[in-house]
Amino acid sequence: MINEFKDNAKIFPPYTITHHQVTTQEQYENFAETYGFENYDKWFSFPVLVMNMLVFRVLTFFALRHFKYEKR
Repeated sequence: MINEFKDNAKIFPPYTITHHQVTTQEQYENFAETYGFENYDKWFSFPVLVMNMLVFRVLTFFALRHFKYEKR
């Protein structure tokens, strides 16, 4: 979500409210705060994704290694 919406002028075009230019960054911050992502950046999630990948690869390896359903 952070990677998709941050600094995306197509989704958050700048507009003006009573002599104040609302920037794309301000709109993104308000949007992220609404959904609970106010203090996160995309690099916070990167180690989580890598760990997720490693854990599932190890679990898949053990499942393929230990569960054999073919009958001989």
